[in-house]
Amino acid sequence: MKLMMSCGWRRCRWPPSSATSISNRGCFILHSVIRICFCLVMNGMVILLLTEPAPFAESLKRSNDEVGIPRSGSSNGLLYQRDLVQIELLVKDIKRKRSVYFIRVHRTFLWGEMGFYGINVVRVRNFKDFFGKEPQEGRSSGDGDVLEFLGLDLAPIMQASLRPSRIACSFRAVEILVKSITCVTKTHRFEEVSDIENLSKSLLELFRLDVPGMCVVTRRKLELQIDNTEVDARPGVAVETEVVAVETEVDGFIRLVVQIDRSFKDRDHDPEAEMIASGIAAYQELLGKYENFLCESPPEVLLLPGIVMRGTCPTFYLMRLSRKMVECVGQGRQPGFSTRVDQYVLPGLVPPSSWDAIIVPEHRAHIAQCLESLKSFIGTTYADEWMGWLHYFVIVSQLKKTVHASLSNPEKLFENTGMT
Repeated sequence: MKLMMSCGWRRCRWPPSSATSISNRGCFILHSVIRICFCLVMNGMVILLLTEPAPFAESLKRSNDEVGIPRSGSSNGLLYQRDLVQIELLVKDIKRKRSVYFIRVHRTFLWGEMGFYGINVVRVRNFKDFFGKEPQEGRSSGDGDVLEFLGLDLAPIMQASLRPSRIACSFRAVEILVKSITCVTKTHRFEEVSDIENLSKSLLELFRLDVPGMCVVTRRKLELQIDNTEVDARPGVAVETEVVAVETEVDGFIRLVVQIDRSFKDRDHDPEAEMIASGIAAYQELLGKYENFLCESPPEVLLLPGIVMRGTCPTFYLMRLSRKMVECVGQGRQPGFSTRVDQYVLPGLVPPSSWDAIIVPEHRAHIAQCLESLKSFIGTTYADEWMGWLHYFVIVSQLKKTVHASLSNPEKLFENTGMT
């Protein structure tokens, strides 16, 4: 194989022939050494970018090079990327024997560095210690769709040629859920692409996690404030409150976040950290609503449940988020305390079949118990307390505005009562 190389104004061949001059051979060897050194230097720069991008970016900025690394991409942030770094080398002014290289780093954020902010995930093995109650045995007779789903034989779903319509379902909600399970099972088995969010949404709705006053939404838009920079923290699925007061726009209070595990396609994907980031963004959004519309002191601590869907298997979390920690994340400061996030994993899971946990009747029944117990954190008792306070603050704010407006015109204060 012959390779043409350019060196100076001459051209030489490799391997060199016997007629090739010594100077040409020397030029080729020198050129090859320069190219090898250049490749080694560039590889070192890439490795440096993948491990510590911030110091590298600052050094290049000081040398007037063009670098597209946002400030929040430092290694002490919650967001970090290792896999989607594209480096473009633009060579200019070749004719004048000068090459000007601009390094543009395009970064798609990956949640990962939680240790800086003192976020610790603790695995809780006992059901009661996590949910605060013993698992409920059985279901009420009124939930016929849930009973039908728990009694289905989903083992045929593992057959690649199975059509979801072959599993007979009496309830439309169960039929939709079975179709979603079939699609998701094929997804991680054959690395196909499907809408995993639909499975999570259908599962939450079947088990009535959209309690009165709540709704299940997909791809809820959230902005995470981290290191004085706004970053997208969109969860796959969320349970949020419905409209409380249109005039004050106090609505969309998130009570549960669900993140999708896509590590079957991307091993560096960290859905657990993404879920925690979504929870922090939800708390920041709530603090903003208190500041802009309620004129009252926001809660100092928020207990927010979360779920990571790994195939058809959910893992449950309870995030205890404090206002001080959330403010530290927004400002990029390291807090002097730790934040605990409890984790509950279904017992008896054996990889890699854990992706198909909902197919197994025992795991499916335990998932139902977990979802039923999860309502205590987002259901009537807990949600009504928050919603009651929100209603109270809204009414007080509106009353203050009415009284203030009436003081300037006292006649309007009694026009509806008939008093003069």
